[in-house]
Amino acid sequence: MNKRSLLGIIFMIALLLSAVPQAASAEPNITIESEAGFDGKAKYGKGLPVLFTITNNGPDFSGDLLMATAEGYNLNHTVAIPVSLAQGETKTIQVASNGGIDLSYSYSGSTESLELYEGGWEDGKKVKFNGKKNLQAQYHEPDAFFIATLTNNADRLNALSQTSVVGRGQVELFHLNQLEDFILPAEPTSWQSIDALVIDEVAFSDLSPAIQSAIFEWVRQGGQMLVGSTGTLNAEMGEYASELPLTLGQQARAQVTGLGSDIPVFEATAVEGADVLLQNEGQVLAASKKFGAGEIIQTAFSLGDEGISDQDAYPQVMQMLIGINPVATMWVGESIKSYLGSELSNVNELFDSFNVSQPVMLLIIILYIVIVVPVLYIFLKRRDKREYAWFVIPAIAVLVSLAIFGYGAKDRITNPQVQQIGFFEADQDGGLKGYYMNSVLSNRAGDYSFTAPVGTTMTHYTNYGGFGESGNSSIVEQEGGKSKLTIRDMRNWSVSSIIGDAYIQDAGNLAVDLRLEDELLSGPIRNNFPFALEDVSIWTGTRLIELGDLAPGEELSVEETMQSGFLAPAFPITSQGNYYSIKSIADLHEERRYMVQDMTSEMIASGSDSPMIVGYAKDGLVPAVLEGDRASVEALYMIAQKFDPAGSISGEVSIGRDGLIMTIDTIGNGFYENYSNNPYMYYFETGDYELTYTLPGSLASASIEWSDLTVAASTNQMELTIFNQVSGEFEVIDDRKKSFGEAASSYIDENDAIRLGLKVPNTAAGEFTVPQIDLKGVVKE
Repeated sequence: MNKRSLLGIIFMIALLLSAVPQAASAEPNITIESEAGFDGKAKYGKGLPVLFTITNNGPDFSGDLLMATAEGYNLNHTVAIPVSLAQGETKTIQVASNGGIDLSYSYSGSTESLELYEGGWEDGKKVKFNGKKNLQAQYHEPDAFFIATLTNNADRLNALSQTSVVGRGQVELFHLNQLEDFILPAEPTSWQSIDALVIDEVAFSDLSPAIQSAIFEWVRQGGQMLVGSTGTLNAEMGEYASELPLTLGQQARAQVTGLGSDIPVFEATAVEGADVLLQNEGQVLAASKKFGAGEIIQTAFSLGDEGISDQDAYPQVMQMLIGINPVATMWVGESIKSYLGSELSNVNELFDSFNVSQPVMLLIIILYIVIVVPVLYIFLKRRDKREYAWFVIPAIAVLVSLAIFGYGAKDRITNPQVQQIGFFEADQDGGLKGYYMNSVLSNRAGDYSFTAPVGTTMTHYTNYGGFGESGNSSIVEQEGGKSKLTIRDMRNWSVSSIIGDAYIQDAGNLAVDLRLEDELLSGPIRNNFPFALEDVSIWTGTRLIELGDLAPGEELSVEETMQSGFLAPAFPITSQGNYYSIKSIADLHEERRYMVQDMTSEMIASGSDSPMIVGYAKDGLVPAVLEGDRASVEALYMIAQKFDPAGSISGEVSIGRDGLIMTIDTIGNGFYENYSNNPYMYYFETGDYELTYTLPGSLASASIEWSDLTVAASTNQMELTIFNQVSGEFEVIDDRKKSFGEAASSYIDENDAIRLGLKVPNTAAGEFTVPQIDLKGVVKE
């Protein structure tokens, strides 16, 4: 066979093969169903669970599902969820979102909250899927009160829906293990929307270890758990029974304050460190115990038994228990992190390296002019080489430009820079709970990644609201029990920030052993933190009493004369900071201190029931670390720890508005907001409000004979009333300032609180200060 024939045969075979239809590569056929929140409900700016049911009706699939989140108009990131499905397989995946899923709350640039990538989000191909492209949930304001229950019978605890918490919004009740197809979250972040978890005669120990751990980690980070008692409670709670505040004995009967008839109870004693909340004739009926930044409350009776939960006063008793620590600061209509970001970014996104010395730059320019004009001219003229100026002058210009560039960029070229700023409150277990912002100044173009452990959330903050950005400008992935947030495509020498909340376990504390006797505060304070504290001060009322610096392990002695026989709780104060007055690095550092003090004032001192020890830390406390690059890190945190001095209160007592704990509750459809630097100045819309002024714990526990109560209003354009606990009715206060004299005790209820009613008509809506309260009395011997 010759070559021509062989080529002809090969050609014919190729032609026949080309005519045979080739099997087209099958496209993915994925269906995604989603459910977000608790029974479809969530809170703005709070963590929530998201459940995906994913079905693969096509060939084997491997890739990433991207879930866009928005915690505020300038806070957004996208969560990457690995998906691997065989043909015909269905999987259920639950993830935690530490922010909102309502993209209308953000200018993230994204219109769909769900995207699917075959082969991974970095290099893969975006593919279509069946199902809704946007997650949906019914959102509530952050002041809504979410109560979740674990019970085998929802009817036992339905009365909880009738509770209300002063200073909080709408109450929502969720019987979690009774919800159809609901999976209890196994990540602490998913529980953030819940304010109180009620456990009623259910085997908590039968839950998976991951779910048990997530619930108690949520409590440690600030959650509240209420547990009813049973004869088998220790077995029901399993390994966590040791954390309960009561030790139970034999069954008995007792009268619970507020309930109309005796109920079956267990004889109980409070464990060491627990606080008794309810008792009758020495019989302990309820107690609470701090657990990290949260608390565990236990009753000595069952929470849902017939004859208990069906009593008319049951909601009020539960309200008293789960409303012990209402949220101090209300953030209606705005995410806390969004607010903190807009405030902290003003100083944290300014780096020292931005500052270029004007005298040095002026000196370089003057030297350039001197060298180029007279010196160079004279030098070249003497050597009759003036034609050299054509290349000497440009060369000198290049050298001077390089010198200016080198001087201005000397701190930006080698490594990225990270600035940390935030504030934390220390708890009795040695934990730190608070908020932080990390800002990174890039030294190159590209991606920058932060990693953080469980207990530290991260989201991307954009100071310009995210206009024009892709919704995937930052990606969060889970890697080996840690979160990784990647800020994508940063420009050279640009600044970007992450913000979040954190709970740092085993961080240490301050050992405070102060005593107040005869207006003299004395005793030692020891720094048990592994880092130094600068400018340590006592924060009482609106005063900061400076004490000095404390190195790790160091102790200082306090001996200060006070203005009265008790220490008022820390009260919000406004610093002297002014962002617009920054003119130097020293001004910038001072403004950062003012800023963290202001944030501590608003977030921790507001609503505090005790004085505090505060100080500045410059160590990088937050475990959100820039990955890979050896970054230079600067940090500034304010650390606060509440304390109550030993000693007894004696003599005359005088307390004003700044020594009382004030909460405001809306009656009906009113709206209020404190947005000025004055903690007493509020904006009130037309409506009815109740203002509650509660005595601090140090005074509430004292036996005081009150001799006078004065109420002073800032305007007479509104109707002001006061609750008389003897008559059980509100009385109208006709005068702008009224003194009640020896009848003062009639207006202080069993909760050591003074309740004022405020009616704001259309003509008075606007800004005004809340009424002033002044109390005087004498401690009974």
